[in-house]
Amino acid sequence: MKTVILHIGRQKTGTTSIQSMLTDNRSLLSKYGIWYPDTGRGKKRAHHELSMRLNPDQSDNSTYLETRNAFTHELSERPEPLVVVSSEGIQNIKDLSRVSDLFCGYKLEVVCYLRESLAWKQSAYAQLVHAQRYTGKFYDYAMQVTPNYHAFCKRWRTVTRKFQERLFERDHLHNGDVVSDFLSHLGLQFSEQDMATLTCQQENPSLGGNLLYFKLLMNLAHENKPEFFGQYNAFGRLAASDPRWRQRWYVSDDDASRIRRVDRDSNNYLRKRFGDFKEVDTTRFPPMPDQATLKEDIAIILSDPSLTDAFLPLGLVPAR
Repeated sequence: MKTVILHIGRQKTGTTSIQSMLTDNRSLLSKYGIWYPDTGRGKKRAHHELSMRLNPDQSDNSTYLETRNAFTHELSERPEPLVVVSSEGIQNIKDLSRVSDLFCGYKLEVVCYLRESLAWKQSAYAQLVHAQRYTGKFYDYAMQVTPNYHAFCKRWRTVTRKFQERLFERDHLHNGDVVSDFLSHLGLQFSEQDMATLTCQQENPSLGGNLLYFKLLMNLAHENKPEFFGQYNAFGRLAASDPRWRQRWYVSDDDASRIRRVDRDSNNYLRKRFGDFKEVDTTRFPPMPDQATLKEDIAIILSDPSLTDAFLPLGLVPAR
């Protein structure tokens, strides 16, 4: 009986980096007895299509059965004893009956990374602004969106013999890195030669600083309109190019305390599971926007060809 490691996120805990590692190193992982299936993934890095088929709210039963048959057939053709499936979309499934059905013939283990509430909310907010036309204020978002880790984990324990929670906090991760931590969970011990060929890249950086501020401005200017082609990737490239554009932003002690108060139960759950951990001190980060570098950042951001047209409704044009 094969073992299936079902990696379900959560969002903004290095999921894209893990999925990129699994995709880019499929041949090497196969050599060590690990298979990253094609079914439900296609040419993408994550099994997002599979997550939709597993969700009764997103697909009908006939579509699910077709995917189940393809998944079962693919795994029957593979010699690897360990299978990894990864999509943060799976965590959103409320009715887990299809999850139980698909993996009933395997030894199922679920892996999920959790993080301290305020740190998660800043990253989740930045992703929402980055990927959509969201224009709300961070404090309002943080007070409305509240994770319930206890209920979430309890639900997932009903479908697996082993539910593995991991704390997404540098001091708790193997080698301080989520990809390294996930590989250690798989029990991999690469040879020195194979380790040198392992491809690992940090993917999908969160926006921060003035870059996030400009995306908010763009969302206001283009509210209820589709994204410009290439805009998402352009902001991602800019975030990767400068650490100032992917760092957190200032939140006062009072606001941070209020946000953590509404998430008290979830943070207490983490402490019971992992012991004490460091809470992010958001007062040590610059404000958003940061006036000290705003003029310089305007010039750099507007020089990206993918973003120039998007800023025209704001009356902003690149310097000539």
